[in-house]
Amino acid sequence: TAGLRRSLAECREAFALDGWAPDFFTVLVLWLAVARRPAMGAPIVFVLGLAADGLATSPLGFYALYGLIVFYVTLLISTKVRFQGFVGHLMLGAVGGVVALFVLSLSSRLILMDSLIGDRIGDLFGTRVLLIALTCPPAFFFMNRMDTWFLKRPDVDRL
Repeated sequence: TAGLRRSLAECREAFALDGWAPDFFTVLVLWLAVARRPAMGAPIVFVLGLAADGLATSPLGFYALYGLIVFYVTLLISTKVRFQGFVGHLMLGAVGGVVALFVLSLSSRLILMDSLIGDRIGDLFGTRVLLIALTCPPAFFFMNRMDTWFLKRPDVDRL
């Protein structure tokens, strides 16, 4: 199994697959900003950010701060513009991806000081924003369905 792990890591590095992995934390933060009240969504984002800090072995509070900033900026944008439907979710994903990348690069420069992510912003910009934009519509559909299923609310499409 050690040889398999090493060969998978070499394949990921050779094909630069890390740049093409969608950022589900950002997509979840965008959905929480649109679908939940701020009093309910912000604590969830903070706790998930702390969990992401533990899993990513980043400094405690890095992803929590990143998530809260993206949450409140998205909340501010979504109160002015209604992002509904497939095209609206694509637009929210694109705008949220740009905001998330900007916040990530700024916070990594301020918190981590000499981080290499600031140098890779140009490489990450196209792939990261594209993937977040393309991931948002199906993820929002799935999360909305799961939300109505878990909360036992009647579906809004039914009459």
